[in-house]
Amino acid sequence: MRDTPSWMAGQAKFVAVYPRAFWRDAGWSGTAMSHRGPLAEIHDASDASGETAALFGFVGATPAYRTGIGQDALTRQALAQLQRIFGEQAGSPLWTAVQDWAEEPLTAAASDRQPLARHPLYDAGTVPQAWSHHLWLAGTERSANAGGYLEGRAGISSACRAGTAGAAKPDTGHECIRTRKDIAMKLHADLTVRASVHAAGLAWLPSPAGGVDRRMLHRVGDEVAQATSIVRYAPGSRFAPHTHWWGRRVSGAGRRFPG
Repeated sequence: MRDTPSWMAGQAKFVAVYPRAFWRDAGWSGTAMSHRGPLAEIHDASDASGETAALFGFVGATPAYRTGIGQDALTRQALAQLQRIFGEQAGSPLWTAVQDWAEEPLTAAASDRQPLARHPLYDAGTVPQAWSHHLWLAGTERSANAGGYLEGRAGISSACRAGTAGAAKPDTGHECIRTRKDIAMKLHADLTVRASVHAAGLAWLPSPAGGVDRRMLHRVGDEVAQATSIVRYAPGSRFAPHTHWWGRRVSGAGRRFPG
């Protein structure tokens, strides 16, 4: 388990709380993406009425940078960035807070401070037999098909809840950490082995987005996956915005892709 890569050391959040959600007066959403300053992604964290008003941001700076300058300097930089984006009022919050998981010893180890380039393919880990009725591994780093994502944590937690309900079975502790691995799709998953397919002979499989079908060439995981596919879009169809953590390469045939 000590060798299991974790994402949390790379994560930090910043929040600034204000008397009112002044950015809404200008018709602004409070959402911003920025490469100038420590906050890479900013959102309105207010309640619906705006009476409890806050701007929240994911810190894009590395753990080494954050530790090097300290939280006071990080706060000053973040407020200056918010002021550039949202105006003078953003520089005068009621209070601010920084949550840096690299500084939490029960969340991240020193070895986690090196940023990961991609989401690893996690294995299920091993629970000693003597602990199998008492210990369930439910972290996202135990999900074989969505490791490092919220979906991974939700899936493996659901599996563990199912496991505790049947705790009389001798291997229940192992079942809950195997469940996601058992159902994950693995199609030409070993990239060290040469594989060839005739795409025309593959079936078109529907995606969660209506009107979007795909022929799967390579896949490790379910809907959150490392994948290579031929994708067919019906007129007017589209995917909802989403992130490609492993990067993305798109080749178009028969239609123009925006941007």
